[in-house]
Amino acid sequence: MSKRKRDHVLFLKDVLGGIEKIEKYTKGLTLEDLKDNGK
Repeated sequence: MSKRKRDHVLFLKDVLGGIEKIEKYTKGLTLEDLKDNGK
């Protein structure tokens, strides 16, 4: 695997990890729920 591709894969893993943390903090609220609450 090329260095560039490996860096991209690691970046995606970081993004997914961040999304999982956000989901834990929002206690499973979906994006739609957040949009509705913002009105």
